[in-house]
Amino acid sequence: MDLQKNHMIIGIGGTGGNILKAIRKRLFQEVKEEDRRNVPVGFVYVDSSMENMKPNDPTWKIMGESAQLGKDSFLFIRGASLGGQLENVDNYPGIRSWIGDRKIWDNLVGSVGDDGAAAQRRRLGRFLFSCAASEYESILKNQVKAVVEKSRKTDVTFHIIAGLAGGTGSGSVVDIIAQTRKHFQSDIGSGLSYKIMVYCLVPEASPLPGWDKGFYHANGYAALQELNALEVKRLIPHDVSGEYPHVPLNGVDKVFNSCFLFTNANENGITVDTKKDLPNIVSDLIFHYMSLSVDETTRAFEDAYTLENIADGEKENDETAKTLEIANTQRPVRTRRFNAFGVKRIVSPEEEIVEYITYSFAKQALLQFKYNNWSDDLGYRDVQKNEDYNSFVNDRATLNRWMLSDAHIMLSEPILQSEKEQKWKTFPDEWNATIPNLANAAWAKNEARAINELAKFCEERFDKNFRKVGVPEFFKIKEKARRDLAREICDTIELDLFSQWQTGQKSVYELGRLMDTLISHSENRLKGFDAKIISKNEEIEKFYGAKVQNEQAWSSSGLLTDLMGKKKKLFQAQTTLLQQLYTKKTELEGLNFAKKLLAEILNEMQLLNAEIKRFSDVITSALTNAEKEINSRCQEEHLSKESFQKTVVKYYDASDVQAFTGRVTRDQQIQSQQSSTIRNAIGALAGSEPTFTNINQHITEDALMDIFSQKSRESAVHAHNELITNKKQKLIGINIVEKLKEQYGTSDKQTELNEFARNVMESSGVFLSFDKTEISRQLKNNDAPRPGVITMLNSTLISIPQSPENKEFVAKLVDAFKNNSDGSKHIYVDTASQRMNEITVINLTSCFSLRMVNNVKKLKEKYDLLLRGNNPDVARLVLHLEGDGTQYPRILMPSRAELEEQRKKMEENILPQLLLAHVLGYINHADRMDGTGKKAFLISEQDEFGTPLPPVVLGERLTQLPAALDEEIADKICCEVKSQLSGEYLHQDKRKEIQPNLAELIKTVVLKECNNNLADPTYARFVNAMREAITILNN
Repeated sequence: MDLQKNHMIIGIGGTGGNILKAIRKRLFQEVKEEDRRNVPVGFVYVDSSMENMKPNDPTWKIMGESAQLGKDSFLFIRGASLGGQLENVDNYPGIRSWIGDRKIWDNLVGSVGDDGAAAQRRRLGRFLFSCAASEYESILKNQVKAVVEKSRKTDVTFHIIAGLAGGTGSGSVVDIIAQTRKHFQSDIGSGLSYKIMVYCLVPEASPLPGWDKGFYHANGYAALQELNALEVKRLIPHDVSGEYPHVPLNGVDKVFNSCFLFTNANENGITVDTKKDLPNIVSDLIFHYMSLSVDETTRAFEDAYTLENIADGEKENDETAKTLEIANTQRPVRTRRFNAFGVKRIVSPEEEIVEYITYSFAKQALLQFKYNNWSDDLGYRDVQKNEDYNSFVNDRATLNRWMLSDAHIMLSEPILQSEKEQKWKTFPDEWNATIPNLANAAWAKNEARAINELAKFCEERFDKNFRKVGVPEFFKIKEKARRDLAREICDTIELDLFSQWQTGQKSVYELGRLMDTLISHSENRLKGFDAKIISKNEEIEKFYGAKVQNEQAWSSSGLLTDLMGKKKKLFQAQTTLLQQLYTKKTELEGLNFAKKLLAEILNEMQLLNAEIKRFSDVITSALTNAEKEINSRCQEEHLSKESFQKTVVKYYDASDVQAFTGRVTRDQQIQSQQSSTIRNAIGALAGSEPTFTNINQHITEDALMDIFSQKSRESAVHAHNELITNKKQKLIGINIVEKLKEQYGTSDKQTELNEFARNVMESSGVFLSFDKTEISRQLKNNDAPRPGVITMLNSTLISIPQSPENKEFVAKLVDAFKNNSDGSKHIYVDTASQRMNEITVINLTSCFSLRMVNNVKKLKEKYDLLLRGNNPDVARLVLHLEGDGTQYPRILMPSRAELEEQRKKMEENILPQLLLAHVLGYINHADRMDGTGKKAFLISEQDEFGTPLPPVVLGERLTQLPAALDEEIADKICCEVKSQLSGEYLHQDKRKEIQPNLAELIKTVVLKECNNNLADPTYARFVNAMREAITILNN
């Protein structure tokens, strides 16, 4: 991705964070990992919530890779105590000048809490940012430095993104614009350019449940009022960093270059999901602008995007100023540096196609993991195989391999590695080897007592010397190691089972069934130990009886017996018997031990079984998720008129994708290989000792899906590239121009091509609604509106992939788009786009003021409703960043009701002035001078040479004059009264002289006009006006 400029993305609050996230994910999707580090795009995210920055948040992931920001890009602005700072407000220069009435805040802090949340109060959001303004400056400068070092270019375009409904984004956006401009000001002389583009979500008419906390829409209006005031410099914000009293903006040409406004419904009535869809739409706009190659064909569009060359129509003068000359000496009241946009993407959805195949591969791998039941017709099936698990767990080889044989659990065979190193003999081997040696020693010691000595030697061996400590002590020692022995056995079982899973021999389901069968088998074995012990005791008793008989025979033998060799044979028989006896005695001890050990083993088996089931649950959950992901992709029917209502129009045949996917999922070699790759990747998570226990410490459904996203994706792309060699049949890696040409390229398809172009252009619209009455309104003290020339500039950029081999068709496609476009739009076509799989249509409506936006009128209604509530002072405090909002110019034309209210106030205000003007002689009841001889109330004037001018007739009845006066005449009357009272009638005596005339005027003129009705409301109004006039004279 080769960007011509440096860009800085600044997201504020939840909306800004979600859009920033979408841009990051798009960047990760479009740009390879090794190239990303060189892309000159920086990021700053400001929020009072950690929702978007939880560690390992899966919503930042794109096909297994996390696009989440690092801490060096995130500014968390929560934690400051407003109550604490209000206690010592003079110590905080960044807030003391604007924080507002302390008494209001004392009550407010109690109602919204003092936990550092903005709570949808804009001024509270500003407070939170002000406490971290210096940190924002540091983060921003570091990010700018990093992108400049990447590109070796100095210019930077800042993209500041926020929603206007909440407390954080709406409360911080003005200051973040101001602080950014404070540090990065363009220098025309040197050519240094720092553009600031703002993107604001205007509160939608119907927010999602729970979003509106009472200030949602009113916040939007207040924020727009301040953004407008900021750009025309009717608002020079206090410097929340405390560096200056106010942010130094007076010398700045443009505080922001353009501000894009958008909501969740476009001008054609198409509504999108604010949370799910809108962030992607805005990210599409910003991403496309960043990657736009600016040349002769696209430069005009970039100018419209940035409002670079609109000096003639960028502001509106005050229409209430008396003259144009006066208006020109004042700051403008409205900026027209607002834009709206709409994005339409016609895409061959390669990422979706790859994801569909990827998740289908993942499903196959998961089915292999779970059941390992292959079918040539279906691939891996979602059903278990029928197996004889009892035979497996009863198999002698299995029991020996798992050290579960009787010999092992009786400790005739070693279990622990240390025991194996001692090279134990089994119990029979031990006694069969030892007792003959003891017999030789006994015979050599004393032939006459050899049989007694042998018994003594055997008992001593049994009690003290068997395996160095004697049988009783040996098992007593091993009793303490019983848990270690049980764990060693179960570790061995686990290693073997995991190996069988990892090599694809057994499924997780099969392993679970094996464990269930093994546990059941072991429980039955445990129940049989008591019978074995009884049987062993009976055998020992028999051997003891035979031993005693031999000893008695030995004692009764004489010399003749010795001479005949019978005594030696008897000794040999006793030796053999003792071998058997002590073997049985040792086995009895072993059986008693084995009974306890097997119970311990069963506990460990249950734990192992739980680990296998836990792993199986992750597999099952991932399988459900994979099916969900599959079902959410590549399910569209063929392109229809309704398809064009979406912001992303998918141009492909889903059945082709499904057919190919079905083909590769039935290829056993492909699926076996990719399943093996993933099993090895999962096994690697366990480290040097791959077991289910170790795996479960690392594996989660998200981690598992990440592995699938990487490994299955590689397998899916490889399978596609290997199996589809015909260029026209390829599903990914295609140029959409080629696909369009296949469908519309021939001359007989021209009508269909025109219909395609018409559907694209007619369904494209900006995400904002406008008031045509306001667009064409001629404002006093301003040039004619000239929509499409000075204001409301409509531009469309059509980006078509580079396709030099299809120049003729591209020309036809361009003509079709132009011929089906609104004739008032400026159409710009880029036929060198590097995004091969999509055509992008971006509509801009540029250079308009907020009074032209329908959405703003609806926000104003909610704003006014809040101000008319029970706590208007509180409302103004929390809605506006500083002051109460009345200091800003109005952004909307007054409504009829407002005009009527203004007129009513003007009439009430002019009454005392009218009465004074009459008694002062400025207004007279005299001949109309029109030849009729009729009299009227009028003003007689002269020109600069003293020549009488025709009188200004006000009306025939004094009581009708207030309703008949226009603002200009009313101003003249007020000015004349003021002039006389500060001149000829300045002295109090002169004023006292005319006071009685006021009462006389009421009696002789007003009362008469009211038919001498003292209860007439008009009479009462004029009496009150007389009293005000007297008050004016007395002052």
